[in-house]
Amino acid sequence: MSSKPSAGAQGVIFNPPDGGSIRRFAQQAKRNQIYIAYIWDSPPWFTPFDANEYWTVYAAGGVLCKQGCNSEATHLDHREVRGGKIAGVTSHDGNTLDVERGAARDAAIAEFPKIEFVGSLPGLPGREPSLKAAVALLARHPDIKGFVAQNDDVALGILAALRNAGLEPGKDVDVVSTDGTGEGARLVERGHI
Repeated sequence: MSSKPSAGAQGVIFNPPDGGSIRRFAQQAKRNQIYIAYIWDSPPWFTPFDANEYWTVYAAGGVLCKQGCNSEATHLDHREVRGGKIAGVTSHDGNTLDVERGAARDAAIAEFPKIEFVGSLPGLPGREPSLKAAVALLARHPDIKGFVAQNDDVALGILAALRNAGLEPGKDVDVVSTDGTGEGARLVERGHI
């Protein structure tokens, strides 16, 4: 972002793996007078007040995750077993959005005393690490009834782990996710998420 975009853009959205570059992007945004949205992660101590009027914030994970977790917990709470175990697979450990989504997950599950949260493991935002995390959680708790995925890529890894274990997503084990990617939406339509 060293010069103002020639297409007349008034804003740019970044989706970085960590918050390390936000200060530099904020400086460039002010110099070029274009707004930036720095999605998913920023250092917890860095706010728009530390940057300038061109830096904006996008955060939707906590509320959406709590709504999804409430939906899953309600579903499990009303199953024949009248409860069940839920596990989580997180994304970038310590990432601002991941912390928010984890807190939302915990708050949602706390509203349902028949649901037992058995723990979580980091899956990063990738399918293979998420598959490995879900496999490890299933090995520790073979009677898991639900997974909370911190994003749709994590959910895809969980779904692969369930299929590998001979479990049908949406029937044997519920999976809740957030992000709303195209692939995630298709899996919602099929009843897998």
